[in-house]
Amino acid sequence: MSGTIPALLSSVAVMVAAFALFIWALAKQGNGGPLFTNPEEIEGIGKLNPGSMLGWVMVHCITSGIGGWAGGTHEGPAVHAAVFFTAFAFFISQLCIGIIACGIVGGMDLAALVPK
Repeated sequence: MSGTIPALLSSVAVMVAAFALFIWALAKQGNGGPLFTNPEEIEGIGKLNPGSMLGWVMVHCITSGIGGWAGGTHEGPAVHAAVFFTAFAFFISQLCIGIIACGIVGGMDLAALVPK
């Protein structure tokens, strides 16, 4: 039971950080951008139906957007603090996932070697 508390806390921290980052990005942009309003015009293709083509266009737009502004976070200490705490939340989450995954695999190996 005690091993699940850090995992639950890190999951909540990542959820809060992800939503805060999403809300900040929407507030900074002013809207959802062409990815939400008209994804067809981004790639210059016809109507996108739900499926793999729409998914790949969304991935392309997201990585293009991140690449464009990821290096330009020089707006002051508040932005640097927000980036730090968001990255720290994701770091803690990955750390908990790694610990739990290795613990489960190790426990299964020990249970197989020494069943009693």
